[in-house]
Amino acid sequence: SSNPQSPTNAQNVVLSGKAPNGAKSLKLFDNGAELVSFAIPSTDWTYNFQPEAKDYSLVAASYDELNQEISRSSAFTLVIDREPPSVPTFSSEGIPAQTNQNTYSFSVSVEGFDSEKSPPVMVQAYNNDSPAGTAANITQNGNPATINVTLTPGTNNIYFRSSDKAGNMSEKSAQVTINQSGEATGGVSSILIDGSY
Repeated sequence: SSNPQSPTNAQNVVLSGKAPNGAKSLKLFDNGAELVSFAIPSTDWTYNFQPEAKDYSLVAASYDELNQEISRSSAFTLVIDREPPSVPTFSSEGIPAQTNQNTYSFSVSVEGFDSEKSPPVMVQAYNNDSPAGTAANITQNGNPATINVTLTPGTNNIYFRSSDKAGNMSEKSAQVTINQSGEATGGVSSILIDGSY
């Protein structure tokens, strides 16, 4: 097993397992190539692994004191994905500069879903740099998700970020500003393209 679980973007992964009685050492293989060999003081073993960003097919083999193989595990797939998902997009058309409503619904899309290594892709709204509401699950390439954002009195600076199962997060989407008050007037007041974190 691995901690954290696969897929992950972790720089350090702890691999662990259980060897049979009489095992004195262990070898880890990736697609048949030996990665490492080390002594094990007991049947329960762990190994701190610093993986590259790739897909691993890991097998653990245990050996007795004569270096004879006594067990071999089935293959364990470990996916190391450090590529962030695409930046979410949304249309600013029709977004009011000012509203008296308490929520506003955005239609948000993420391209590149079909090539994402670590689905699902989730999209989180942010209002004034704080997470707003529940993240939406993107299930199809370019298929928009409706995300309702709660508005607070005054200025609401809203943007979106996507994340994948491995823990990678996209840059910010474009940002839009909505002023929540007692009266609704005008079109969109401002939209800011900001690729910073």
